[in-house]
Amino acid sequence: MNDIKNPIIKLQTNDTYRIIAISDIHAHAAHFEEMLTRLELAKDDILVIVGDFINRGPSSLRTCQMIKEIQARPNTYVLKGNHESFVYGSLMDESRTDRFLRFIQHTYYPTIVHEMAEKTNFDLASCPNGKALRDHMLIHFMPLLEDLNQLPIILENEDFIFVHGGYEPGLDPMKDESKFLKYDNYNELSGINPKPVVVGHWPASNLRSDSFTNVPLFNTEKKIITIDGGLGVKSSGELNALIIEKNNGEIQYRHLQVNNFDKTTVKATHQFQIEEPIYVSFPHFEVDVIQKQKDFVLCTHQHTKKPLSVFPSLLEKEDGQYRIKTTYINKFFNLPIGQKVEVCQTFEDCALVKVNEEFGWILRSQL
Repeated sequence: MNDIKNPIIKLQTNDTYRIIAISDIHAHAAHFEEMLTRLELAKDDILVIVGDFINRGPSSLRTCQMIKEIQARPNTYVLKGNHESFVYGSLMDESRTDRFLRFIQHTYYPTIVHEMAEKTNFDLASCPNGKALRDHMLIHFMPLLEDLNQLPIILENEDFIFVHGGYEPGLDPMKDESKFLKYDNYNELSGINPKPVVVGHWPASNLRSDSFTNVPLFNTEKKIITIDGGLGVKSSGELNALIIEKNNGEIQYRHLQVNNFDKTTVKATHQFQIEEPIYVSFPHFEVDVIQKQKDFVLCTHQHTKKPLSVFPSLLEKEDGQYRIKTTYINKFFNLPIGQKVEVCQTFEDCALVKVNEEFGWILRSQL
């Protein structure tokens, strides 16, 4: 089923180069377009798309078209992610098609198959079985599906390894494709790598415990650079580009971020008390309520056993258990009037804002 001719690309570079790595676009064509505009790619720049450019967002087909167009550019390399593998494998493996149809009909998240069906007036709801779905998609989209399948898995030069999910020297990407593409908890489970491994797949924000930011995360001990900005997975997600510049043998890093947050300024001040920051994300949203206060509910986070203040509108109760309804950190900004902020989410009593690449909370009435 896997027809990859060259799963590993060995790239010869010299002592001076510029590599731009982008991962987890997740069908956000507008973000991708803005990122390319802001990057102003030079002819010799090496662009690496580190997988998962489809699914979860609104524009899988448009993103695929953009990927195909940019592949005509010199020094551009597009790697496979688990979402590209998932769609192709689920349609081509007859033992998986019925299960895949049920997944598509449930619409856990938007996929390229939903867009394919809409484009060809194919009624997914009344599709009788996986074989009918498979036959229709192969008739209308076989070249595109083959393009997804034939993408390489690893790009390597003398300084870095680029792969979507994770890397282990002893594994064969032809035999162990899923391990390279969907290596959950790679930052925790990996050994020490021979050279820095640039990965996506797992939002960088989820690997932090005391701050809420999407900027690339550098694990210097294990030589892992995680660049997934959480786009399509989190309402606070952004598209990241890691920029690696090597000049006369010296390597430096920069990054760019693209989001669709509203930009505004703070209209009123509020003085919050500072707490020890606790980052709360999937799957550890459960809390115990201790005491209701003026602006907050004082809780204990069940996973860490630590106290934290939560805005009332962010708590929900199901079967007697309280949980926080969104990715959360008990970091509250004390901002002056006129401070520029990017507003990520608003609730009845609070707003999640981004200031200097970091997320925190203010009262909604301050905006």
